[in-house]
Amino acid sequence: MTDITTPAGTASLIFSLLVWLFICALAVWASVEVTHHSQIGGIWRWFGKQLQKIPAVAILGDGALCPFCTAAWFGLLYTAVGVFLLLPFWVAIPITFIGGLAAARLANLGNDYFHYVCRTPDLNEDSRSARMTNSWNADQYDQSESSENEL
Repeated sequence: MTDITTPAGTASLIFSLLVWLFICALAVWASVEVTHHSQIGGIWRWFGKQLQKIPAVAILGDGALCPFCTAAWFGLLYTAVGVFLLLPFWVAIPITFIGGLAAARLANLGNDYFHYVCRTPDLNEDSRSARMTNSWNADQYDQSESSENEL
């Protein structure tokens, strides 16, 4: 644990948490890319589709296939690992929720900002139809395609 009774200790703790938040955001970004776009993440997508078939837990399947939703869960998981090592339990719980959601949002912003520079490669021959069938929301994809064609 870090001694936060001194100004140097407090500054060191804040710096460590900010660095950990940045590392968590990168880890969330990579995890979402792997689970939603790679062949390795196929089991995750298959599991989400199976959950969608069960009416009682269909919302969990929707959440498993939604990149925005999984970013929040990965953010909470990764942030908890570092925060519980640095802080006492009673302080770590609220910081984990705040930091986890912040890491998820930073990962989403990074993905949005660098989307045109570092896209996930498409491994299929017919990329447009593959993205439409693998997409968690085909209607959203169709709307984005039509708006890009108008420009």
